[in-house]
Amino acid sequence: MGSHRIRILRIAPHFFREGAWPVAYDPVGGMQNQVWQLVRSLDAAGISQTVVTTYIPGSPRNYHLLTATTVTCPGPSLPAFLAGHFLTASWFIAMLPYLLLNLRRFDIVHLHFDHSVWCRLLAVLIKLIDAPVVVSLNVSLLSDGEGNDRGNRVARWLERCALRAADRVIALTRRQSDTVHNLLGDQGNRVWTIPDAIDAQAFAAGNDAQATQAFRRQYAIPEGMPVVAYIGRISEEKGWRDLPVLAQRLTRAGNFVLICGDGPCRRQLERRLRKACGDDHRWCVTGFVAQQQVKAALRIADVVMLPSRREAFGSILLEAMALEVAAVAYGVGGIVDVAGDPHAVSLVSPGNIEEFLARVVQVLNDGNLRRNLVKRGRQRVQAFSVQFAQQQVLRLYRGIESRGSLRPSEIGAGNR
Repeated sequence: MGSHRIRILRIAPHFFREGAWPVAYDPVGGMQNQVWQLVRSLDAAGISQTVVTTYIPGSPRNYHLLTATTVTCPGPSLPAFLAGHFLTASWFIAMLPYLLLNLRRFDIVHLHFDHSVWCRLLAVLIKLIDAPVVVSLNVSLLSDGEGNDRGNRVARWLERCALRAADRVIALTRRQSDTVHNLLGDQGNRVWTIPDAIDAQAFAAGNDAQATQAFRRQYAIPEGMPVVAYIGRISEEKGWRDLPVLAQRLTRAGNFVLICGDGPCRRQLERRLRKACGDDHRWCVTGFVAQQQVKAALRIADVVMLPSRREAFGSILLEAMALEVAAVAYGVGGIVDVAGDPHAVSLVSPGNIEEFLARVVQVLNDGNLRRNLVKRGRQRVQAFSVQFAQQQVLRLYRGIESRGSLRPSEIGAGNR
């Protein structure tokens, strides 16, 4: 099966797209950016891809992307106040007739799991039709952090079913890989560890001082004040409830707290920030920011903080490493693997907010510690190259025949 003949149906409820669509529907985060990165690298290799993602009013239903990729967006046009609750559920319903009409056009179905049950259920249903299925654990309910034992039992059961059914499972980290290997037992050769990727050199290129200063002016970030930044989705799994406490203590100590992102818990966060910090102009929530503004935020930041309760990977940590910014994070899920050994991220016991706060202050005040973290990050980020991820995914695809059976030469070739 030559690479030019592989036809991939990529199913991802969250996918980055250009334009001024309402971000209340689907705030851009790590999953969107990483799926976009994978699509770009495979398109450059000549792989034909159809990305099926959610419909967001203001964006087109169908469009051509890059050279060999198309994007289609089934599902109803929901008002923003319903989207947070029903976007992926309504998309799942629209996916069923789409699959019945189109599934046989493709050689491989590649699903990217988010936090919901719907992609997991789709994986099981597609496998019942005997189509070849690859699953990427952009989110794993079984391995990505604290509280999984209290999670949705149906969703976790469906994840187990989907992982057992899949022809290949792509784990982002060793922790995910070990969990799936334990689940699959002697079928663990179907598990490949392929981490999220970044072109660190390209990401760090183009130090646009004017854009950085414009960002500082736009959000009234004062010169000469240390900046601690959170950049990511504002949601339960990202630990947003810690941010008001952290902001209160950090701003009182003379620091500026910059929060870049959007999500279902943004309004709650802003209410709690106003209650905790008042309007002293030492904090701000920017809402959604484009990739170039993420770079500006990182260039302004002295420390990045990531208080996630569950995290498959934490790609903002790679971006911080690429731009030589020290980071502090709870040691949950894939963050531990991303940090490496010795740690390129300062890790804190999960959920210990006092230790987290103390570590942020320590990194701010200890120049040697901060420089060591930056030096380790500069080295660590090189392990997450786009070229490696592209080559591994291509190898994985070529090991699956169009009818879903594994080639004998590929048995046992899973890459841990």
